[in-house]
Amino acid sequence: MVGRAATAHNQEMILIVGAGPTGLVLAIELARRKVPLRIIEKSSQVAARGRAVGVQSRTQEIFEAMSVLQLPIRLGLPVVGETHYQEGKPVRSTQPVVSTTAPYPNLLALEQNVIEQTLVQHLNKLGVPVEWGRRFEGLQQNDQGVQAQLDGESLQVDYLVACDGANSAVRQAAGIAFPGKAYPYLFSLADVAVDWELPLNRSYLFRRGQQTLGMLPVARPNHFRMWTKDLRVGATLPEDGSVRHGFVDDQAPGLEEFQEFVSQLVPQPVRLSSPRMLCSYQIECRLAERYREGRVFLAGDAAHVHAPTGFQGMNMGIQDAYNLGWKLARVVQDQSAPELLDTYERERRPIAQEVLLQTDEAVENFEAPRSVGQQLMEQYNVPWWQLEFHYRAAQSDELSDSCLQAGDRAPDGEVLSSHGLIRVFQLLRGSDYNALAFVEGRSSLRQVQALARRSGICLHPIGPGTVYTDPGNALRSNYGLTEEGLVLIRPDGYVAARGRLSEAAQVFAKVEVG
Repeated sequence: MVGRAATAHNQEMILIVGAGPTGLVLAIELARRKVPLRIIEKSSQVAARGRAVGVQSRTQEIFEAMSVLQLPIRLGLPVVGETHYQEGKPVRSTQPVVSTTAPYPNLLALEQNVIEQTLVQHLNKLGVPVEWGRRFEGLQQNDQGVQAQLDGESLQVDYLVACDGANSAVRQAAGIAFPGKAYPYLFSLADVAVDWELPLNRSYLFRRGQQTLGMLPVARPNHFRMWTKDLRVGATLPEDGSVRHGFVDDQAPGLEEFQEFVSQLVPQPVRLSSPRMLCSYQIECRLAERYREGRVFLAGDAAHVHAPTGFQGMNMGIQDAYNLGWKLARVVQDQSAPELLDTYERERRPIAQEVLLQTDEAVENFEAPRSVGQQLMEQYNVPWWQLEFHYRAAQSDELSDSCLQAGDRAPDGEVLSSHGLIRVFQLLRGSDYNALAFVEGRSSLRQVQALARRSGICLHPIGPGTVYTDPGNALRSNYGLTEEGLVLIRPDGYVAARGRLSEAAQVFAKVEVG
C-alpha cells in the first residue's frame, strides 16, 4: 500500500524514515495532534519475524496513553517473573511488584512484528498510511527546512526523523558518527516449542560452568525465545567494518544443536520442537555522537544499538519517539519555541548511555566465572521495567526536597468520583499538558483555574468540594506533597514542575519551555 497524508502546506510537514515500532509510535503521536506527516519504509510490508519479544512496563503505559494497548494485552503473555539456575540449582527468583502507582507490573511477551501490525492499523485509522517500498536517497537542509530525496521524488519538509535502524541511511547522510564496537562472536537465537515441567509463563537464565542460556516465553503455546553465545561452531563475523547489528542468516544453527546444548544446561528432561526461527545474530554496542543535526533527528536503533540484555532495545526506541513526538508537534504548531527540541537529546541520550554501559558489561561477562557471573545476574539480568528512567538533569523543581521531582515519571493512582474510583492515568490521557491541583476547598481554585485556561492546561482539582477526592491523601503523598499543591505533567507523562497553589503562575510557565 502506498499513500501519503493530505496536507495543504508541504513546509508544515514532518518526514519519518522507517516504519518499525519507533517510527510508527512517532507517526501516531504526530497524527493524533493533527500534524501533517509522511512515513516511508523501504520494506514492502511488516517483517515476518520479530527481533524484540518483550514490552516493558513503561511502554505498556505509553501504549495505554496512545489508546493502542488493548490488542497487545489480548495477544501478549504476561511474564510473571524470572528464575536463575546455577549448576542445575535455582539460585534466584523474582516476582513482579504490584502497586497502584505502576499498573503493569509484568513484562509482556509479544513479538515485534505483531506490535508493528497493531501500530500500523492504528495509524491507518488516523488517516496516515505507511508508504511501503519507498527509499530515502539523500538530503540537504538549511535554516528553513530539509530537502529530502526519495526514490523518484524530492520533498521539502520542516523536520526529518531517522527511524531507519542501525544502518540508518539518514544518519549517514546527516554526517552523524556512530562510534562503538562489534562483539567478536555471534549470538544464536531460536524460537521453538519447549516440552518440560517448568512453568511456561516465567523467563529463565541457566548457567553451567562458563555456558549461559536465556529463555523468554512468547505468546504461543509452549514456545520460548532462547539465546546463547556463539552456539554454532565455525561461525564467522563480517570483516568490512560496517555496522552489522542484526540477523546473520547464513550462520544459522540447527535444531539438533540447540537440543544438545539446552539438555546440557537445563536440570530436567526437555524436548525442543516446531522451530519458528533458528538464526544467528550479530550484536554491536554503538551510540550516535549526537541525536540531532540541524532539522534532522535520530531515534531508536538509528541512535543506539546494544545487546538485548533486559529486553531494552525496542522499548528504548518507542520511548525516544514518545519523548520527541509531542515536542515536534508543539514547535511545528507554534505552541512552543524551537529550543524545546534541544531537550530531546539532553533527556534521551544519557539514558541510552546508561543502558549501553550496563548491557556491554553484561555481555563482556556473559561466560564469566561463577562469582562474577552471579553478581552480574543479580545486577543486570533482573528485568528493567524502565519506570525508574527520569529526566531530572534537564529539569528544575521548586520542591526538590521531595522524593518525586520535576523530570520524574508521574505515578499512577486512584481518585474517587461520584462514579467510583478512577485511575489518574485515565485523567491524564490526551495529547497536551495536565495539572493535578490538590486543594482543601474550592475557594483556593479560582485563580488557578483562570491561569490554567490561559495556558491551555487541562486542570484536575482533587479535594473536598471538587469532582475528585483523594481517599487518605494517598495520591497526594505519591506526588510528594503534604499540603495543598500543584503538579504540572507533560504530554509524555513526566512531571514538568510542582509548587504551591500560590505559585501557579510560575508552575504553569514551564509550559512555555517544555
